[in-house]
Amino acid sequence: MRTIVFCFEHLPACSLGCYGEWNIDTAEFDALASRGWLFENLYTSPATGTLLHHLAQQSAGWTLVHSSSLDPAFAKKFVDVKSLPPGEIPTAEQLHNWWPQENSTDLCIHFAAAEPEREELERLAETWRQTDSQQPPSPDRKDFQTAVLNENVLSGEFNRLPEWKQDLLSHADSVQQCNRALGEWLGLLEALLTPGDLIVLSAASGDQRRIVDNQPEWLRSVNEAVVHLPLILYCIDQESAWRISELVSMEQTMEWLSHLTPSCFETSPKIPAAESLTYRSELAQSWRTKDWLLIERLLPASDSSKSPAESELRLYRKPDDYWEVHDLAGQFPDLIEAYRSTGQ
Repeated sequence: MRTIVFCFEHLPACSLGCYGEWNIDTAEFDALASRGWLFENLYTSPATGTLLHHLAQQSAGWTLVHSSSLDPAFAKKFVDVKSLPPGEIPTAEQLHNWWPQENSTDLCIHFAAAEPEREELERLAETWRQTDSQQPPSPDRKDFQTAVLNENVLSGEFNRLPEWKQDLLSHADSVQQCNRALGEWLGLLEALLTPGDLIVLSAASGDQRRIVDNQPEWLRSVNEAVVHLPLILYCIDQESAWRISELVSMEQTMEWLSHLTPSCFETSPKIPAAESLTYRSELAQSWRTKDWLLIERLLPASDSSKSPAESELRLYRKPDDYWEVHDLAGQFPDLIEAYRSTGQ
């Protein structure tokens, strides 16, 4: 069994139709999810490396095709490396030369969207609805419905929009580029794939442009739109549609994938799930269960003005408070005090 990994540079789960978004066209992702396994709760830790870094640690036999600049020393960890301009895909002839059908190596495709074209952004602006207020919409909602513009917006309006609207439009364009690229890549690979080959679709990170409220930077660094990533698996000629709700980390996923075989897709998924997850950035650390999310601000080592018992904490109910808006720390003082005392 050969593995083909699609690793998109900035792609939060919440921006795909199969994860609940309905205002961005992600038909290629959704079609693949309808035939394979979709993991609803994959979380990555920004401070411990991306999917690409995890692949590099077990890179024996991997061919890497990437469309963004990578550190040459890092790229050397892969058996073979091919580069493309951002936003582009190879021709059929190039791909056949890089990864012939008889090749036994696994393939990692790292895709970074190109900078959005002005015309495309204005087209998006013209097709989205006008908000009644210039303030950001309530981030309680997972969709773009209250963040978009009216069809009668004049051409050239984009640069006069509030920055948060520009970010949302740019993000939507990036996601749609990923969707088109996925369809083109799958078309190119069709002649090279054989029964039992495994397609893995995920991302290196989420995208802060998807956050529409004014959170402080330390909270934004571990926001749902940054750490909650898509994960879709499809085994060629083994269609088996499942939605898997267990909490999983990127580290657990990589370990589990290394033992996966085509026969695993003949039955229901058996996933070694965790009761809780911990993930962190340079600015914050999070503890996540299915019902709760606790976030602690990490202070610089040089800052000795506060003790650990005075560190800033936020508590959110999950999955109801998707965008982490309603801090409940003040309503559960016993839980907060227990954490400060035990770290658990």
